[in-house]
Amino acid sequence: MIGRVKYMAIFVSILLAFMAMSAMAVAMEGQTGGVFGERMLFGFSADFWILRVMVPLFLLPVIIVAGLESRIVGTLAIAYVIGSVVEDFFWFVVNPYYGLGKWNSTDATWPNWIKIGPFELPLFYLISFAVTLILWFVFFKNANRVNLFFKKYLPWATTKL
Repeated sequence: MIGRVKYMAIFVSILLAFMAMSAMAVAMEGQTGGVFGERMLFGFSADFWILRVMVPLFLLPVIIVAGLESRIVGTLAIAYVIGSVVEDFFWFVVNPYYGLGKWNSTDATWPNWIKIGPFELPLFYLISFAVTLILWFVFFKNANRVNLFFKKYLPWATTKL
């Protein structure tokens, strides 16, 4: 098992990578928000290829090197979910054509928004928060049980390089 500082370093580096991805998306989209998700290749959007294929492939070496261990899987999964939210929000921070003033359902029409009292935010932010809590409960609160499951059913994946 690796130390908490290393888990935090992994988590923070993944969030920084998602922030960099925001800047990349702004550079590609320019003044047109949400277009990146409309660019298609083999029937899938650019968002799909980057967020659902490329990012997990970048995270996979950590599991290969560290072995399949509950807290490392939890750290990667939670960083991935929170990173998706950070990437979306940071897009507005770095985008000179939108900015935080247009982080609302009127100007940013591509996500589904939800109102909570006087505030509104993209629905997937709330879903991501719920998923993060579930991931924490499974991979951190029940780490010993998950590790036993990994050792019993996936023994080949629990060895470290």
